[in-house]
Amino acid sequence: MFTGLTDSTLSRDDGYRFLLLGRSIERIDMMVRLLLSRAGDRTSSPAWVTVLRSAGAHDTYLRTHRGALDAARVAEFLLHDRLFPRSVFHALLVAEACLTELPNWR
Repeated sequence: MFTGLTDSTLSRDDGYRFLLLGRSIERIDMMVRLLLSRAGDRTSSPAWVTVLRSAGAHDTYLRTHRGALDAARVAEFLLHDRLFPRSVFHALLVAEACLTELPNWR
């Protein structure tokens, strides 16, 4: 709810960019922690479904991978998918865009 409100009401100034930057950093941190929480599980463990659901990625993953569920594919999807807005890759793109738009950023 907060995200929707800020996205629809805040001016796109430096404060907004810092808000997006913080959101991106937090998203990266939480996604990596979520993946690390299951790092020791078997590759075909049902716990990977829980990881996808926790990330809000279950339906999108199933559409992308046609139902083939294993740990390597789940990790690859959550880390590197260019189109999934909660992936680490996407969050890094948003963070980079925020930083480059800030004045005096090199």
